Amino acid sequence: MTDKKKKPSKEKGENYLIKITPTFLEPKLIDNKSLVDKKNNLTKEGADYCVDIMKSFIDVIKERMGESIGEKILISYNSEDFHKLSELKNTFKSNHWSSLEVYILLKKKIEGRRLDSIFHNIKDYSFVAWYPDNGGKIVTQSYVDGEYDTGYFAPGQLAGDVDEYISDKNNPMSLSLKKYKEVIKTLSE
Repeated sequence: MTDKKKKPSKEKGENYLIKITPTFLEPKLIDNKSLVDKKNNLTKEGADYCVDIMKSFIDVIKERMGESIGEKILISYNSEDFHKLSELKNTFKSNHWSSLEVYILLKKKIEGRRLDSIFHNIKDYSFVAWYPDNGGKIVTQSYVDGEYDTGYFAPGQLAGDVDEYISDKNNPMSLSLKKYKEVIKTLSE
């Protein structure tokens, strides 16, 4: 009897996690009365709009990252409860869109500067990304429409200033170490 469940290949090496907070949603939603109500909760039209724009954003990432990323993508609103990307529309109904986080598996190591270059060249979207740098630390970088905002790779950082953009090794990406490993495992299966 064979086990049909896919297992991560040991030959492919270690997997890495990328976390993205899409900050581009707020400016597109906040002043549009057909997309949010008076309490800034999404309307049905707003939820449809968010799903469409998030799918477009994910498609851009997939195009830029190619075979380097896994097929599964997870989303969360609280770093505890995770959902498949296909559940995005349903989760928008019960969660606030401003706390959306996207988790992507990096199946092979890409140097931090290369990842930075990929993210830096994504135009039309603003987001914060957490990903491994060349030394294995998890760094944070904010991007605004293809430009740097603040973060580890932002120009003008003094040597001591970049420390605030490095995740605590025991709390990577603001996840418990246990949760971090669970997310990688879920995305690897």
